[in-house]
Amino acid sequence: MRALRFHGKHDVRLDEIAPPGPPGPTEIQVVPAWSGICGSDIHEYLAGPLVIPTTPHPLTGCHLPMTLGHEATGVVAAVGSQVTTHKPGDRV
Repeated sequence: MRALRFHGKHDVRLDEIAPPGPPGPTEIQVVPAWSGICGSDIHEYLAGPLVIPTTPHPLTGCHLPMTLGHEATGVVAAVGSQVTTHKPGDRV
């Protein structure tokens, strides 16, 4: 699948990445319908990396390059075994 990813200051690329696996027990998987740009994403692009780790984060392992964005809407595709608040097909 393709994802627009932040590689560094003024460096955003359309990359081919592996699709996500199934959601964990307490997670939902969402197929994005619309997405926006957040102010923090703009700051990362213009002056960063500011908050995004350039080496693996000790707890999450996340680091550059990274897919930005948390301003999104979509449809639930799958839910984890412990999720009771959403079901596939829900708009979120």
